[in-house]
Amino acid sequence: MSKLNIYYINNNYINYLQEEERKARGFTKVSNNTDMNYENFKPYVGIVLQIEKYNYFVPLTHPKQHYDDNAQFFNRISHPIELTNGRKYGRLMFCYMIPIKDSNLIHLININNIEDNNYKNVLMSQYFYLKSSEKEEIIINSAIKLYNKVKGNPHHFLYSKCCDFELLEKACNLYPL
Repeated sequence: MSKLNIYYINNNYINYLQEEERKARGFTKVSNNTDMNYENFKPYVGIVLQIEKYNYFVPLTHPKQHYDDNAQFFNRISHPIELTNGRKYGRLMFCYMIPIKDSNLIHLININNIEDNNYKNVLMSQYFYLKSSEKEEIIINSAIKLYNKVKGNPHHFLYSKCCDFELLEKACNLYPL
């Protein structure tokens, strides 16, 4: 996973994808990284995977209790980041992955420059987990499996829980660089 890095993604692109999906579906599943209830700007943290002819950015999230409470469901749409000691560090959210153009990954984050030590430790743990080679095949196959289940299949029960991948691919192609 040589493309695994931590990025700030162009907010205009995120807003564009949200608007396009909202126009077509009446709602959007494209994540929002500018939540006003969060004290710090939340960078998009994730990996970039090749799915069919697109690069997809798969965002990470921090550990949340409702992921554990509903693990059977969330394991269908995401991948847990859990260390061998059992400590949980969030999830790769395949349901919220978005097609990207390289120009939309505008700024790599240097984890060492993050001032909040708790946040820095979580990001470091996620980063090292994802860099372990034995996880790569599992992660890629899980992302592709969900993508193939819901892309262009509005009758699948997970479709409404995921971004509309087909719609977002079209929007990605039309986004001006």
